[in-house]
Formats: sequence, C-alpha cells, structure tokens
Amino acid sequence: MMARRSASLSETIASPLAKISPGFIALVPHEWNDQWLGRAQVLSRIAKRFHVVWCGPPHEWRAIPQRARSGPSIQQPLADLPMLHTYRPEPWLPRLYRPRALASRFLQRRLDNARAVLERQGCTHIVLSIWHPQYAGVLDLVTHDMSMYHINDEYSFARVQQPIGADERALMSEVDEVFIHSAAVMARKAPFCSSATLTPNGVDFGAFAAPRPIPDDLAAIPRPRIGYSGFLKQQLDWDLLFDVAQQNPQWSFVFVGKALDQPGLTRTLARLDTRPNVHFLGGKTSRELSAYPQHFDVCMLPYCVDDYTKYIDPLKLSEYLASGRPAVGSPIVPLQDVSHLVALAATPAEWRQAIADSLLPSANSAEERARRQSWAKARTWDTLVDTILSKVEHHLGEARLRAPASEIGLTAAPALSLDAAPAPASTAQL
Repeated sequence: MMARRSASLSETIASPLAKISPGFIALVPHEWNDQWLGRAQVLSRIAKRFHVVWCGPPHEWRAIPQRARSGPSIQQPLADLPMLHTYRPEPWLPRLYRPRALASRFLQRRLDNARAVLERQGCTHIVLSIWHPQYAGVLDLVTHDMSMYHINDEYSFARVQQPIGADERALMSEVDEVFIHSAAVMARKAPFCSSATLTPNGVDFGAFAAPRPIPDDLAAIPRPRIGYSGFLKQQLDWDLLFDVAQQNPQWSFVFVGKALDQPGLTRTLARLDTRPNVHFLGGKTSRELSAYPQHFDVCMLPYCVDDYTKYIDPLKLSEYLASGRPAVGSPIVPLQDVSHLVALAATPAEWRQAIADSLLPSANSAEERARRQSWAKARTWDTLVDTILSKVEHHLGEARLRAPASEIGLTAAPALSLDAAPAPASTAQL
C-alpha cells in the first residue's frame, strides 16, 4: 500500500477555494552539479514554476565526520532558481544496509525531511519524481499525492541485453506515470507501466543555437576540427576513433568533457592521447559546453553498436543539430531514424568518407543548417516539461496549478495554465 494522504483528492478539490500548490521530491542517483544531464534540465525548469527538492544519494556511515563539516543539509544552488532546493542528508542519517528495519527507518526519515522542506514552502501536494530504479522501495515510505518514474537510460549499462529487474517492474506498475526517453525502451518497457509517455531528451535550443565566441582552448587547435562534446565513457567506440585519428592526421579530433570513472577508461584515453592530432580539453560546465559544437567543423556521435546503445537517446544529438553543424554517427538504432540529418558510418573508411563529405560547402550551406536546427527546435526541454506537467495536472485534478510564494519573501510565479496540453512528443537510495 503506497503512502498516500488520508484525505482523498476529490475531497480536497470539492471546495471552489481549493488551490493546489505542488512540490516535487526528486530522487536522483547523484548530487547536484554544474554538468547537467537530462534530469537537471527537467527539474531546473520545473523549479521555475514550483518548488523542487533535489535529493541525491546519502553518505556512508564512515563519511559522517566529513559530512558534518560539509555545510547545511538544505541549500539553494542557483541564485536565479530560488525554488530549487538541494537536500543532503544530515550527518546522523547515513545510508545503512543492516539491520534492514533500521536502514528502512533512516530512509523514511530522509524522505520525511525532504517532504518537510516543501511543506515549509507552502506546498499542499507532494509529487515523487523518481530517476533511478534503485528507488523502487520508496513509495511506501513517504506521504505523497502523485508518483512518476523517469526512464532516461538503460540502467544495466550492459552491452548484452539483460532481463528487466523485478524491482523496476514493480516500480513501473506502481507509479502513476512513467516517462520514457527512447522509442526502443518504450517498446520494451511500456507493457509493464501503469501509464507510459514517450518523452525524448530535449535541448536548450537558445544556448546551442545562438552565436557564441569560440572558446580559447578550442581556438588554439588547427582546423578542420572534428569534435565530440559530452562525458567520455566506455560506451564510445575508442578503437574506431583511434584508427580514424591515426589514418587522418590532417584533421584535429577534439574531445570536450569529463571522463567517467570506469574500469580501463584511463588507459584507453591515454592511448588515444598519444596521437598529435587528438586533443582532450577536459570537463566543462553545461553553460561552457554549449559554446563548443557550433565551432566544430564536424560533430561526432561515435557509439559502440550493441544492446546498450540501441536503447539510448543521445543528449548531444539535439545539441549538435541545434548548433547547425553537420554530424557523423555510428549506425546505432536511435540514429537510424535521423539518417537524413546525421551521416552514419560503421568502419574507419566509412567515417573518413562521411567526415570528408561533411566538410564540403554543400553540407554547411544555410539551407542545411536551417534544416538541422528546425528539427532540434521542435525538441526543447521546455516542451518536454510542459508534457510532464500536463500529466501532473491530470492526476492532481486541477485545471490550473498555482505556484506557491516562498517563505523567504519571493513573489509567487503566475498561475500556470495547462488548459491546452502540448502535443505528445514524437515518435542509489536517498
């Protein structure tokens, strides 16, 4: 039995004076940072209208002294988003594993503390926004009015398809709404969902499309620049990239982004770094990263072709196309649907030819740039958030959602009208 409020929603909205002020508890597998994945893009936009508490993973008990010195539990990480709150569990509420009863009690207390942040801000209804299957057990532990599960990755990260875990199956069937980022995942997991909506990853179109000065570290690299922006990870085809870079010394291959902590990745990147025409520029904030693709001559989507990548919806696809620059990618399932916009190549020889064709003036004409940007402009994060909030409106039963005034003296945002729902998108414990 999920932890719902004792009063029924129909009773709550029976009065004409009833106003719903939803607050969101976001259960995410990492702490807030300045390198935004899709969950940060979505939740930051929700926080422009309603209070959001970003709940990252708890510390281990061995880290209690360090946590005690690391600042308050509740913070507001962005001055221009005062309704975004981050919650780091109090030093005395670490993650526990045994005894199970005590571990569950600590988890419940952390959830209650997150909910209390929203109630202090005047939120009358609580929405659980779950971003990883590791949170499958929380529905019974915290009072809430709506729950939703966002599937924005294939969480096994396995190159060979794995069975859907029992915990995730239960979560998909028990939450009110499931939002799924790719058509392949939709086909596989929608049958287990209570209600599933396809919501592909979006783009901050203005950030990537608006002309920006070339970053200094990129300007120092000779053209043509064949670039990749995003996290460096084992899911990229590094052997192919080494061969392409080695065979084409006339091109500069540029990688902008932080390397993930994955077994063997450091050694793999060191091998590629021996090439004089390969340049690693390191991690960037999301704001900084958006300036790079428009100054690449060709953008890369060099994924391995396997059972993991057939389920992804690459964030950088929309970002590259928003920049207007030509792109070359591996023939993974998600890119096959956009082969009219992205050149697909499998072998080093095919990559060489695709890059050469993308460097031609015809691939960089005003018409081609506009065609790419038109596709990206239809997939903004704002459109995706409107779709999500239309589902919240449906479940909370109000024609209008009222954004609450903050207790710190801020003026409430205007009421959000969702009378005209947007068109459907195209086809760690706390």
